[in-house]
Amino acid sequence: MQKLFLSIWKAIIGIIRAGSQTNIRLLLGSFVITLVLAYFLEVSRTEWLIIMGISGWVLSLELINTCIELLCDKITKSYDKEIGLIKDIAAGAVFLATLFALVIGLVIFIPKIITLIAL
Repeated sequence: MQKLFLSIWKAIIGIIRAGSQTNIRLLLGSFVITLVLAYFLEVSRTEWLIIMGISGWVLSLELINTCIELLCDKITKSYDKEIGLIKDIAAGAVFLATLFALVIGLVIFIPKIITLIAL
């Protein structure tokens, strides 16, 4: 049981340490804004689950992307074409997930905002 708690503690520390990265901060800020917007627009339980799921997916991918970038930088500080490609692909995965999250957010929020404005 102690080993499990130690693993969880190390994971939490990893998330906190990753918070120093600019992209993580931007995504966390966007996540907080999304949560506030969802609360005030009174999204349904299903919409909450969708928002939490896609947000968790994007944040998790960014953590993985950060790990890949740190590992690549550890391998070599100088420019390397293949490492550049690896970093670009990892960043592309985050970008793609973020685009899907944006579309999902627009589908959920725009009708509610339009209804609110129409009142």
